[in-house]
Amino acid sequence: MQKDFHFYTTYVLCRCNGLPHEKARIIAYSSQQVDDAKYGHELEFKEGGRFQQQMTAHEYVSPKILNLRTQYEIYGTYHFIPGNRQDKRKEDGSIPFRHRMLCAKNSEVSQKVFEHVYRQKKEPDFFHSLGIALHAYSDTWAHQDFSALFKFEKNNKMNDADHVMVSNNNGDYYEPYKPGEKTFDKVRGKAERIGNYIINQFELMKMGHCQVYTLPDEPYRKWKYYHRYLNEHIERDNIEIYLDASKTIYQQLRNLFSKPGLKHHISEPVIAWEDIEANLEECFSYEDTLEERNKNWLKAIIAGNFGFAMSDGSLDSFKYARKEWFNKAVEIEPKKSRLFDKKKLNCFLMYGEFNHQSLKETYSRKDGFLTSDWKLFHDAARKYKNFFIHDLLQEYGMICG
Repeated sequence: MQKDFHFYTTYVLCRCNGLPHEKARIIAYSSQQVDDAKYGHELEFKEGGRFQQQMTAHEYVSPKILNLRTQYEIYGTYHFIPGNRQDKRKEDGSIPFRHRMLCAKNSEVSQKVFEHVYRQKKEPDFFHSLGIALHAYSDTWAHQDFSALFKFEKNNKMNDADHVMVSNNNGDYYEPYKPGEKTFDKVRGKAERIGNYIINQFELMKMGHCQVYTLPDEPYRKWKYYHRYLNEHIERDNIEIYLDASKTIYQQLRNLFSKPGLKHHISEPVIAWEDIEANLEECFSYEDTLEERNKNWLKAIIAGNFGFAMSDGSLDSFKYARKEWFNKAVEIEPKKSRLFDKKKLNCFLMYGEFNHQSLKETYSRKDGFLTSDWKLFHDAARKYKNFFIHDLLQEYGMICG
């Protein structure tokens, strides 16, 4: 899923459950920030002290995505929740570990993330925790049947897809999907698009759903493919999938905020699912680039299509900017970089790399850093990861820490 769901749909579902703009936006911003927190380096502050960021995403075209730590701690934790599938067994009756790691929509494992969120109800990062959990939970619909784990071996079938086809505009036949369609062109830069296409041609690149490109993440798509590992021809109607995800998330939010200690957050009228379903479907059906889909969501929200109003002040602060929270919490001063810098050796000794970010920038904490949304997001992401890997997965016998 992309920003049109993680930010805009999440915001709408929160508002329709009676949450005011300020709280709904924190949840929605945190949900989208999971895809944008791609930095894990430490911030060494000019005034002393340091802060360790919690990376929740990774640059797609990077050799580090092949690292097992990245697969378990980032993709498997925040984007491809293991479904603990039980529908394949070895001759001895055991279930292959990698089969259990396949993502499954609305799995029992994924539903347990809300237990962690509820335990944070008195913490200052509660809404940030909820947004992070909603991101991982909603991705189980789009990422079903794919895994965070990549396996380096010849004839690897895990996450392998053949015969990828997309429905034509009229929906009356399928045609082969080719990278270079207008959506793929505009969502990604030309160089990155070419790089993605090249690495997808190699047998080794079976990470996540990259074999089917961005098709699972575009809500208007109707498509199909052959899943080599499952030995199945699979058809996907994303509009139906996204509506099902939205309805389930709507109910999860209703259940969560009806629990003791959370009811007071509901300060606006609750809007029934039946009153928003048609407008959600209309937004999901809108076929265009991600940027244009985002504009369409904003237009629908401003028009009051979902039953709640946006005040003038809230509208000014509504749009998502990737570094908004960071810029409010941290001051950056760029450093002059030299090709041969003696500090690079010290940098290697301290951080294990010669080109650490501290050589390029100096950081200072702004007033209110401790209570800033940026810090609270990283606090929440760190707690979520520890819970997910060391408590939740181990509860199901999946040792991934």
